[in-house]
Amino acid sequence: ASYANRVVMLKDGQIFTELYQGDDDKHTFFKEIIRVQSVLGGVNYDL
Repeated sequence: ASYANRVVMLKDGQIFTELYQGDDDKHTFFKEIIRVQSVLGGVNYDL
């Protein structure tokens, strides 16, 4: 997803938020995607 220009996040079948890469590099955009997923209640794996 960090290679896209826009990412649409869904929660319970509805749009939760849209992220745009803009002038950010891929690494910064990836970190933002992960941050939003953690807000959405992403899965945590205990390794």
